[in-house]
This record gives sequence, C-alpha cells and structure tokens, in this order.
Amino acid sequence: MMRISLIGIVGLPPNYGGFETFAEQLVKRLQGKFHFNVYCSSNSYKEKQKEYFGATLKYLPLKANGWQSTLYDGIAMLDAVFHSDVVFVLGVSGAVFMPFTRWLYNLLGKKLIVHMDGLEWKRAKWGRIARSFLRYSEALAVKYAHVVVTDNQAVADYAEHRYRKRPVVIEYGADDVLEKVFLDARKELPVDLFDKYAVAVARAEPENNVELILEAFKSLPEHNLVYVSNWNHSRWSRELREKYKGVPNIKMIGPIYDQRILNRIRSQASFYVHGHSVGGTNPSLVEAMWLGLPVIAYDVPFNRTVTENVAFYFKSTEELIEIIEGLTEEELAENSSKMLKIAKRKYSWDKILEQYERLFTSVKTASKNKEPVGHVSK
Repeated sequence: MMRISLIGIVGLPPNYGGFETFAEQLVKRLQGKFHFNVYCSSNSYKEKQKEYFGATLKYLPLKANGWQSTLYDGIAMLDAVFHSDVVFVLGVSGAVFMPFTRWLYNLLGKKLIVHMDGLEWKRAKWGRIARSFLRYSEALAVKYAHVVVTDNQAVADYAEHRYRKRPVVIEYGADDVLEKVFLDARKELPVDLFDKYAVAVARAEPENNVELILEAFKSLPEHNLVYVSNWNHSRWSRELREKYKGVPNIKMIGPIYDQRILNRIRSQASFYVHGHSVGGTNPSLVEAMWLGLPVIAYDVPFNRTVTENVAFYFKSTEELIEIIEGLTEEELAENSSKMLKIAKRKYSWDKILEQYERLFTSVKTASKNKEPVGHVSK
C-alpha cells in the first residue's frame, strides 16, 4: 500500500483550522487505499493517540505555528523520507528545507507535493521581515515541489503567472458536517440570538476585514449581526471587542468548535458576510454556501472564484451598507439557491477526494525523468 505523509498541520484529531479538517477527510475517506503518516505537534495534544482512522500519528516537540513552524515542517520532511512514498506538505513554512529534501527525495525515488494555500505572505499580521520570508518560502515551495496543489483557480493563475508552473487545482469540501438545523433548543446556544440577523464567521485578523463589517452594521441599527470569532486572540481583537460590544444590534460570540451549535447559529441567518481578503477557497465560505445562505463577500478574485461571480461583493464599509440596505427578500432567496447549487456541484468531499486519489497514484507512478506535473515550459 502506498505510504503518504501529511506535514504542516497542528495534527489530528482536528482542533484548529481548515487544513486539519482537510487532513481528517483524507485519512478517513482514503483509508484502505493508502497508508497515512500524520505529523502532529505534541504541544497541542495532552492525549497522544497512536492512530486516527488508520493513520499513524507521529509527534514532534515543536509548535506547528509561529516561528517554530519552519523547523517543525523541516524536521518532518526529513523524517518522512524514511516512512513515505509521497510527502504532502500543507503550506510553505518549511520551504527553506525543500532544496535539500527535493534532492534527497529524487535520490530515493520519493515524491514531494506542496499545497501552497492562499498567499500567506499577504496577511496583514506579518511584519516586513516575516512577509519577505514567507514570500521567499512560497517561491522555494513552488520551485522544488514535484507537484503544487491549490484549492482556488485564482491562486493557480497567480502561481502560473509568477513562477511559470501550473498548480493542480482541487477545491475544498464541506458537505459532510453541514446540516441546516432550525433552532428548537436555544438553551444549547452560548448566547441569545436575534429573531433576524446576518452572520459572519472568521478569525479576528485584519485581513478578514472584521472592523469594516462591524462598522457597517453599527451604521445599520435595523439590521442585526452575529459575529463568531476568537475575540481574545490578540490585543487588536480584544480592543475590537471592547469597541463594539455595546452596539445593540451586534452580538460578538467567541469561537465555537461544536459543529452542531455553529450550524444552528448559521442556519437561522438571513445571509452570510464574508470579509476574507487573503486565501484560497475558505472553508467558512464554502460551508455557508452548503447551508444555502445568501453571500455578501469581500471583492477579491479568490472569493469571486469560489462563488462564480454571482454573490454580492463589497470593498468598503459604504459599499457593504449600500448592498445590505438594497437587498430584497426575492434577491436573497435567489442568491441562496445559486450558492447551494454551486456548492453541490463543486464542493463535495466525494469529488474532492476522488481527485486526490488520482493525484497520489499518478505522482507515484510517474517516471523520475518526466517533468513535474503542472510544469509550464519557458
């Protein structure tokens, strides 16, 4: 059985973000066809399971995020060569190790796949030095991977234009955990909700335009907003919480990891507001589409690609206010139908994992003398 190592996530079981959820889907749905080794941060797990859905869990005494992530990924890539046929790295943090690991993998007949995610270096939280390092890491990852994967066509177009290498585009799924649930037990919720409201779900980071959205609803007292985020994450997010917590039509709810409760909150919403300005196919957006929520999204190519240019789009507080004030019930219902149709056609895990199964098989069986998948000759 082909052995595949997954590198770059906090670990399994998932308790952090989209890449962890994706890794869980891989090992759950493709067990029996491949054997997975998953590298985990021992700092993040009090209980260290040896296996998860048949995958072997390997622990490293480093953090998977922050400055330690480079070393965390690098050590995992070096160790994985002894346990894998294919190494699948999620993200580009450890790319400084890739010139050597690519040479070693070629020598031993192993293959390196990198998921470049969504232009991490553009995130506002990074300083100048960190941003330069991440941009350099991105370039190394694209150059030295046998195959580059992205979950968004706009990111693939960027990579092809900048690096002359065409990534394989495989989107993100969300159908397995979503069910439109109507509230019959409000006591299960962490806070009382409005009778009618919009919803936003995002990490409290500047590039997610959190303050832009809050400011818009502050100016719309007749429109309610429920915003789910990690408000205690940073000084900036705590200051936002203090600034807007007294606005009567805004409820700021802390992070919710129970999918049932999160789905109950989202299922009741009139529409979903998506402020992400950086990234590829964002899980929270795809999940909202699967729930049949009308979508108002920040106007960047990534979001337009996911929603196929048929959502509503804004780039400023004023534009968001104008959209919300102008929306009719008929327009919301029509957009709800469009979002759900797109989700069913593009973002099912069955479809996504079939593509990964074909990718892993083709990469392993490809001749070492062939150009890497996705190569574009100069």
